[in-house]
Amino acid sequence: MKFRTMERLQQRVQAEERQMDKQSGGVLIMDLEGLSFSTTLLSVLAGPYRILWGTLFEQYPQLIQQIIIVNAPKFVNLLYQTCIPFIPNANGVNSSHMT
Repeated sequence: MKFRTMERLQQRVQAEERQMDKQSGGVLIMDLEGLSFSTTLLSVLAGPYRILWGTLFEQYPQLIQQIIIVNAPKFVNLLYQTCIPFIPNANGVNSSHMT
């Protein structure tokens, strides 16, 4: 997701908020079917995706109100439990979709 795309999404959310007169946001659904564990995956998660998610959570904290992960391989839950302490404001995150 590029900064330009995030800005467009933020503008749409703000327009809806003005129209509905209440806070709005989106739901991100991630289908992980076919994802396999590899060193390449770790390097992507530690590099480009870490930057992407860091930017998203820091600059657009209310843009995504819920993340739903479907078809997650078993190793994803382990990665999630390992990474969750480093995600800002993740104390209230519901991991029930991770099983």
